[in-house]
Amino acid sequence: MSPVESVPVAVLNCVDDYVELLYDDIPEKIKGSALILQLARNPDNLIELARNEALLSALSRVLREEWKRSIELSTNIVYTFFCFSTYNEFHPVIIQYKIGSLCMDVIDYELKRYDQWKEKVEGKKQLITPDKTELPKSRIPEPKRRPKSGTWAVADVNLQKSRSLVSSYHEDLCNAADDCLSKNDEEQLKRKLKTLSKRQEQLLRVAFYMLLNIADNVKVEEKMHKKDIVGLLIGAMERHSNMDLLILIVSFLQKLSIFVENKNSMASRGVVEKIAPLLDSQNADLINVTLKLLFNLTFDTKLRNKMIKIGLLPKFIQFTSDDKHINLAMKILYHLSMDDKVKLMFTQSDCVKLLTDMLLLNVNSDAFGSSATSTTDVLLALCVNLAWCDRAAHQMASEGRLRELLERAFRYKNTMLMKLVRNLSNHAQNKPLFVEFVGDIAGAVTNGDVPEEFIIECIGTLSNMLHANNDIDVYAVVERYNLIPCIMKILDPEAPAYLIDLMQDKNVEIRKMCDSCLDIISQMQNEWAARIKVERFRCHNGQWLSVVETLGAEGGGGGSGGAGDAADDLPPYLSAEYLTTHRLATSDSQISLNDDSDSYSGEMDINGANRNASGEPIDEIFGTESLIAKAADNDPLFKNDVNIYA
Repeated sequence: MSPVESVPVAVLNCVDDYVELLYDDIPEKIKGSALILQLARNPDNLIELARNEALLSALSRVLREEWKRSIELSTNIVYTFFCFSTYNEFHPVIIQYKIGSLCMDVIDYELKRYDQWKEKVEGKKQLITPDKTELPKSRIPEPKRRPKSGTWAVADVNLQKSRSLVSSYHEDLCNAADDCLSKNDEEQLKRKLKTLSKRQEQLLRVAFYMLLNIADNVKVEEKMHKKDIVGLLIGAMERHSNMDLLILIVSFLQKLSIFVENKNSMASRGVVEKIAPLLDSQNADLINVTLKLLFNLTFDTKLRNKMIKIGLLPKFIQFTSDDKHINLAMKILYHLSMDDKVKLMFTQSDCVKLLTDMLLLNVNSDAFGSSATSTTDVLLALCVNLAWCDRAAHQMASEGRLRELLERAFRYKNTMLMKLVRNLSNHAQNKPLFVEFVGDIAGAVTNGDVPEEFIIECIGTLSNMLHANNDIDVYAVVERYNLIPCIMKILDPEAPAYLIDLMQDKNVEIRKMCDSCLDIISQMQNEWAARIKVERFRCHNGQWLSVVETLGAEGGGGGSGGAGDAADDLPPYLSAEYLTTHRLATSDSQISLNDDSDSYSGEMDINGANRNASGEPIDEIFGTESLIAKAADNDPLFKNDVNIYA
């Protein structure tokens, strides 16, 4: 993007003369824009140039009106504004003159023109010549030529020579006729197409780079999205093979992909299939930015499946052996490992064994350099995911790897590594391998020098090992290592309260698990049994309780005074605090308000007080909580601890 060779060194004091050149013909405009670009490339001149409204207005006007006529002119002006875009304080200048929107129009036009050039050279159809007679006009009339000052008078011969040099390539391509092209002409046109393509790549690069810089403003980025910036980027990536341009385009896509709208736009255009070939490049920088983009896309389940479908998993595994890409490759593999079907695909090669060996070599070590902690954590999380697969778990634990994992876990008291061991112990084929380590794991539970989280993973591992394993005497292990006091010491005493809150969770499996846990707690801890029974009654009969309270409130407000108004002082059926913190009506409620099978035996007096058959206020006899507990005792759902969600 260097200026025209005949242009002299620019001087800041002569900037007004350079602006005058922008009002002449195309060759003079190219020369003037090149001189201004020289000044803009020096950061010390940007403040002065940003204050020159005449300069900025002229540049924006020429770009708006003349960008179809000269790639070089467009490149010089866009490059000038790119220099401004490298500093945030000058972004308002670019936004004020709407250069971003104009650049997107230029990019769109150049991409279409490239297709026309290529089709012309390939003989598919005649190139469409741009209509130079219908260019947008400035609202402010101007003379055809501005007066020139002293040193900037240029001979007509030089102007005509410069004009011919600039426009010859494009005119030759536009004016060539299909029926009169010889082989020599075709070869010549191909060479000219290559030259024009290089010039176009320069223009696209500075234009995209400027847009990337100003995209830090979210509102500007939203406007780019509306003008289909994703489509322009993918289109440019498909048409050009310039390495610097490709790196810029993929970096831009990676930045945009953090927004769901842009991600969806990329998905609709098959971005995964289009960037996959870039992973075969010999350029490490291009591979790195491509992996960054793919990592952002792996947060989408459908795009993850697309990567697996087109066979990218082996490539990602291959990059784990490259120090430049191992961190990104591990993160991508971790996301892919969340799918059970993909977990099994890891076992089709030696990948699982290699990952386990890599983990054993690098956990709590500096083998990965400055990024060791991050990479090792991701690798460990990946192995934890894979350990849920039976076949992968067997590969991890076999060939003496289980012993080494336990040694590492105990040596560094690494909770995540112990979690991996716990997952390995879930599988029946691995349980015989754990028999010799029962004492070590049980001893760690009673060791006060390890973190509580580590002890919890050890207890979970023991539970998996002792369950349905006839080779181990459970009671002997518990008694020998005195495990019961240790287990009781580390339990969270408020856990039942959290389980009660989760009884109305939207996830069916969570509700079932909570209900099963509460059954066990009700049998083991009497102090929680009564509360759990009451809360279950509230959860199951939420609609009925809500209506009762509503009727009570309305009845209490309609009293006529006198002795009956004493009922207004009674507490509500349910406390207001409970109503604000719990959802009484659930979508899974199995009680209908029109069901007479659970009819209420009491009656409501005119003042809204709840009274029994003897006429005594019910709340005064039992109290609010006692009433609910009594109703729970009479409810058939609670006679045998029936699962209300079964």
